[in-house]
Amino acid sequence: SFVDLDLARTAVEQGQDTEIICKVNMKNPFEGDAKIKLVGLPPKVTTEDITFNKESKELIFKVKTDPASPQGRHKSLFCQVEIPINGETVVHTTGSTELRIDKPAPPKKDEPAKPDTV
Repeated sequence: SFVDLDLARTAVEQGQDTEIICKVNMKNPFEGDAKIKLVGLPPKVTTEDITFNKESKELIFKVKTDPASPQGRHKSLFCQVEIPINGETVVHTTGSTELRIDKPAPPKKDEPAKPDTV
């Protein structure tokens, strides 16, 4: 394999955004740009593919959830990497993680709304 990825677990409330941080361990440096896709996201959860190269040390997937995203622990996330080698595209999978989606906490009664802090 060309690269190993170590993905951090993360948790998010339904309808909120979060980040999944991915540490890159380059095993066999390659020329050009590779593409990485986060696979196995639950329904109504999205993220963008990321382009990286042999200099990359850390990647961040920006993950968006929907109020209807299913709550619970989603353990089947992994990365699919497409690396250009000699005019061909080598595809391999690496890294796995868990995304926990929580129901939003109900607002507390009799508590004044907190002002936004800057």
